[in-house]
Amino acid sequence: MSELISELIHEHALLLSALDKAGNISLSIEDRKKEFDAIKELLLLHIQNEDKNLYPVLKEAAKTDPTKNRLLNSYFNSMSEISQMVFDFVEKYSKEKSDMAYIADFQVLYLKLKSRINKEENILFPKYESLFS
Repeated sequence: MSELISELIHEHALLLSALDKAGNISLSIEDRKKEFDAIKELLLLHIQNEDKNLYPVLKEAAKTDPTKNRLLNSYFNSMSEISQMVFDFVEKYSKEKSDMAYIADFQVLYLKLKSRINKEENILFPKYESLFS
């Protein structure tokens, strides 16, 4: 397994564990926000790492295969939307204090991130690895 993929999988495990804590309904809203604040920088850096080091390699490899290109473009569009959702969430809740909106928005973000991680680990990472085997 490549160093990049190992690093990303390790970060996924850290992020999922931290997101589980941040979504724990037994915690107060303030404690949930503190849990999210503790990982938001790692989350943003992780997304930037993927955007810089993973997706460009996959995009370049897909240029020569129209089928792969269509498949990967659909994933890239979805991943890009989720990245923007993370940036928007962080921006919004660095200013807004609405607890009920935070809970609802966090739940949507959490589910999207879990889906993104699942797709990356089960579809995109193996494609990346196949480029170097």
